[in-house]
Amino acid sequence: MVFTVGVFGSCVSRDLFNSQIVPNYKTFFQIISYSQRTSIISLMQNNIKFDEKDIIFENNYNDSIRYDLSKCWLSEIANNPPDYIIMDVIYELIFGILILDDGNIITNNYWDLPKTKFYETIKDKSTALTIIEDSKTYFKLYEESIDLFFNFLKNNCQSSKIILNSARYATKILKKDKTIVDESGNSYLLNVNSYIEDLELYIENNYDVEIMYFGRDYLADESHIWGSGRTHYEKSYYSDKFNQLKHIVEFDNISKNYQFLTDKNLNYEKEIEQLLFQQKILKEKLIKIRDQKKFYCKNNGVLRKENMFLKKKLGENL
Repeated sequence: MVFTVGVFGSCVSRDLFNSQIVPNYKTFFQIISYSQRTSIISLMQNNIKFDEKDIIFENNYNDSIRYDLSKCWLSEIANNPPDYIIMDVIYELIFGILILDDGNIITNNYWDLPKTKFYETIKDKSTALTIIEDSKTYFKLYEESIDLFFNFLKNNCQSSKIILNSARYATKILKKDKTIVDESGNSYLLNVNSYIEDLELYIENNYDVEIMYFGRDYLADESHIWGSGRTHYEKSYYSDKFNQLKHIVEFDNISKNYQFLTDKNLNYEKEIEQLLFQQKILKEKLIKIRDQKKFYCKNNGVLRKENMFLKKKLGENL
C-alpha cells in the first residue's frame, strides 16, 4: 500500500522523498503537497496580496514565495488531506520572519525574496525578527502559531497523522576528501541546536504527534547533491530516518487495524446483546401466549359443560 504524504519544512524532511537520495521511496509513499521555505508563523497569518509577475526572478516562477505569501498549502491539505503530515522547524532558525507595517508577517526568505520586485515594495516597511535576536518575542509568536496550526489540522485534517521530524545543525563536516572537521564545540551551533530542541519540545509536549528522532550526531556531507550545508547530511541520515518513518507508519496501521477489529468485535457483542434481549422478549411473549391458550382452553371446557347442561335442561322441558 502506498501512503500519501504532505511535508511542511525543509530539505531534512523533503529529501526523504527524493529518488536521488531514497531511490525506493515511491514504493511506500506519494508526496502530494509540500510547503517549503516558510515559517509556521507566516503560514498562520492572513494571505498577502501580490502580483505574480512580481515574484518572478531569474526568469523563473518562485513557488516558495508564492506559497509563503498566499498560504495556499493550508487549502491544499484541507481539500486533500494526506495520510501523514511530516513537519520540521529548521526554517525557523534559518530565516526568521519579517513583520510588515500593517502587522502581517511573512518569512524572511533572504535566499529568494530579495531577488523579487515584491521585495522592493516591503523592504522599507518591514522589521526582521529572529529567534536568536529576540527569543522571547519569537517563541510567543511561534507557540501561538503552532496552536493555530494544530487547531486547523483538528478541524480540517482529522484523518491525517502528524509526524515531527527532529533535526539538528550538524557539528561535524565530512569533507570531499573523506576527512572530518569537528566543530562540536562551536558555541553558535550549540546555541542554534538548543533553540531547535525548544521549538520541537513545544510541539512534542502539547500535541499528539509521532516523532522521527535525530538518533545521533550525523555528519554534514560536503558531497551532498545540494552542496555543503549544516542540514545536508551523510547518506546514513536518510536511510535511518526513512526506516523510522516506515516503522511509524507500519505500527500506526497495525494500531488502526487492531482498533477496527476491536470496534467491529464490540459491534458484534452489542448485536449479540440485542439479539439475546429480543430473544428474552420473545420468550416472555411466548409464555404469555401459552398461558392465554391454557386459559382459553380451560374456559372453553367450562363453556362446553354449561352448554351441555343447558341442552339437557331444554330437552327435559320439551
